[in-house]
Amino acid sequence: VERLFVVSQASALPFSMGDASRSETLLKEQREKVEAIENSIHSLTEKLNQSGASEQEKKENEQLNELIKEKSHESARYVHLPLNTRLNNRVLDLRTSANHAIFSLQSAVGQLFREFLLSRKFIEIHTPKLLGTASEGGASCFEVKYFKETAILAQSPQFYKQMVIASDFGGVFEIGPVFRAENAQTHRHLCEFIGLDMEMEFKEHYHEVVELLGELFVYVFEGLEKRFSKELNTVREQYPFEPLQWRTPTLRIEYPEAMQMLREAGIEIGELEDMNTAQERRLGELVK
Repeated sequence: VERLFVVSQASALPFSMGDASRSETLLKEQREKVEAIENSIHSLTEKLNQSGASEQEKKENEQLNELIKEKSHESARYVHLPLNTRLNNRVLDLRTSANHAIFSLQSAVGQLFREFLLSRKFIEIHTPKLLGTASEGGASCFEVKYFKETAILAQSPQFYKQMVIASDFGGVFEIGPVFRAENAQTHRHLCEFIGLDMEMEFKEHYHEVVELLGELFVYVFEGLEKRFSKELNTVREQYPFEPLQWRTPTLRIEYPEAMQMLREAGIEIGELEDMNTAQERRLGELVK
């Protein structure tokens, strides 16, 4: 071969898989180390500005230069990928082991939810998502053009679940999309998500529903821990989280008891008052 002609050349990837897969723990340690170096540089700079002795200045200048070099090296060691960069290059980002595991776990939750309810003789249903009216009030729904009419994206399958229970189906469930026009930036509001819905009749008391839901959560948690531990560990390596914890049977606390626990923890709340998000979070800490 005497000559090689390049007809086309691929552009460089926006980031490496190593950067996309790096542990959040390592990135946090790096940030803390860089901040510590920056504080040292700031302190040393102030001392230099106040120093009058030339020998001392020379020594401190050398220290400052070393710190700057160390900061430069430390900052370049691990690259932090902003969320926008990941989302703008989602095909690449999804190739990481952690993202593969996350999607596997999402699938596993649906699988375990379905397994449990089918074992209890529930029937899986598939309900319409284009409706003629809002399914849970008209304040938080998306309207879409439906030929010459206006349709609503389903906020839940509630209407259809109640219909089939009234038709003596006993128990039904659905895994499907939910749409809600909730213009709020909180972890409790999403415009679109996959809902795990179930509806059942009860013979004597609504506690029958509460008990079944407790058993359902335990089944899902145990299934994830026993059958999908590899995926959990893969996610944990990049995004550290505490191991799942649960009780069998599921702990049940009466509302007055919960209010008493909060009051004993120094939170002022009435016997029948609704809990806000901070109080719910605190109650979870107390129960744990």
